[in-house]
Amino acid sequence: MKKIADFFEVRLTESIHSLTKYWLVEINSFSKLKILRAYLENYPLLSSKYNDFKDWCTIFDILLSSLTFETKQVRVLQIKERFNRNRTVFDWSHLMFQKV
Repeated sequence: MKKIADFFEVRLTESIHSLTKYWLVEINSFSKLKILRAYLENYPLLSSKYNDFKDWCTIFDILLSSLTFETKQVRVLQIKERFNRNRTVFDWSHLMFQKV
């Protein structure tokens, strides 16, 4: 994880929740988020997190748009409601074709 964090030049911290150790990656600039997005579009996640990533991309585009703050807020909250355990629709099409 340290090598990945160094590659993307992001902050990496270790955390423990319910006796389980996990890593937090913090990115706080749009330029680094664009790099991460390009990476994950080229090397997609293979779990249901892929679906959260696609929704996150939509949110990212909304935040960069010229919409009003209020409109952005409403749209982002609507999308955020279906993240993680709240997700009821899954798209696995990214697993159908392997890049060669």
